[in-house]
Amino acid sequence: MLSKKLISLIGFLIIFNLNLTSQNTLKDSLVAPLDTIRTDTMKVKYLNRTASMYIYSDPEVSEELLNLSVKISQNSKNLKGEGIAYIYLGSIYSYKSDFEKAIEVHTKGINVSKKAGFDAGCSENIYSIGMVYDAKGEFEKALQYYDSAYQYSWNLKDSINASRYLVGVGNIYIRRGLYGKALETYQTAQGIMEDIGYDHGVAICISNIGNIYLDQKEYDKALEYYLNSLKIIKIEGDSSKISSALNNVGII
Repeated sequence: MLSKKLISLIGFLIIFNLNLTSQNTLKDSLVAPLDTIRTDTMKVKYLNRTASMYIYSDPEVSEELLNLSVKISQNSKNLKGEGIAYIYLGSIYSYKSDFEKAIEVHTKGINVSKKAGFDAGCSENIYSIGMVYDAKGEFEKALQYYDSAYQYSWNLKDSINASRYLVGVGNIYIRRGLYGKALETYQTAQGIMEDIGYDHGVAICISNIGNIYLDQKEYDKALEYYLNSLKIIKIEGDSSKISSALNNVGII
């Protein structure tokens, strides 16, 4: 008669083996198309794009694909592809709460992106380090990196990313209770987004301004901003975002 402990151990090993087999099967199926892709540049693009879709649903598989992307990028001297891979790799380590590794990877991303003259990769890795410090609760450092990413993009006339990074700055101000600065920052980001027709970003800014008024118990103003945000989101037609916007309205 097998003991209960032994039965439990056997059960654990079976489940572990099934999960491992499932992961290997998924990885193999995702790697298989590489044989049909002719150039290393296209292989790196494929790996980065595919890995980005599994960062949160299967980070282990995503990490393996990105490490392969880094290897191919380095062998073919594809600095841009390597810089993009580091953006996603850093996100995986942040998701795993391995913050030091995330900062290390994003720093590599900044360095290779600078060498490649890949400005978007450089600013995104800078912003990502800010997100790491944000997650750690080190808001002052997060603010420095968010602001650095914003200034970097703004100087390059990259309005979309500059406005995105500015929203991160506003979020830090809210966490620190600096509502006046947060409001001013969101309004600046909103203006940039309206100028370039980035409606989804506008909706986020308006909703965030609503959050400020909600925190300050100015419920009528909060409701006004939430409803305005909902109008824009309804036009986009994304049901999950509409649901989230309706929840904001329901809070009031």
